Amino acid sequence: MGNGADLWGTVQSYGERCRAMGNGAELWGTVQSYGERCRAMGNGAELWGTVQSYGERCRAMGNDAELWGTMQSYGERCRAMGNDAELWGTMQSYGERCRAMGNDAELWGTMQIYGERCRSMGNDADL
Repeated sequence: MGNGADLWGTVQSYGERCRAMGNGAELWGTVQSYGERCRAMGNGAELWGTVQSYGERCRAMGNDAELWGTMQSYGERCRAMGNDAELWGTMQSYGERCRAMGNDAELWGTMQIYGERCRSMGNDADL
């Protein structure tokens, strides 16, 4: 999510993995079926979220950063706020779009059905 950061996620079917690398930070989440856990590690920060069934909340706090997402059923919204960065994604049903804005960076991803890839490029950043 930052300058010189590489964010890449591969969303497969029901059980998937999402890897993101930032400023010396490693963000790794394993999304399993319906009830799952998502772990993310940042600069001396540890973000841990438990994603339960259909409607859930995921809270993560990092270096003066607050990541908050509310995942509902199939169509949901996910908001994350970081250091002067704002990440906003609207996930609709099966085929959806995800928009994220950071430090003068704009990440846009189109998430399709079940198994997909989402790539966005921002300030020297790869998502």
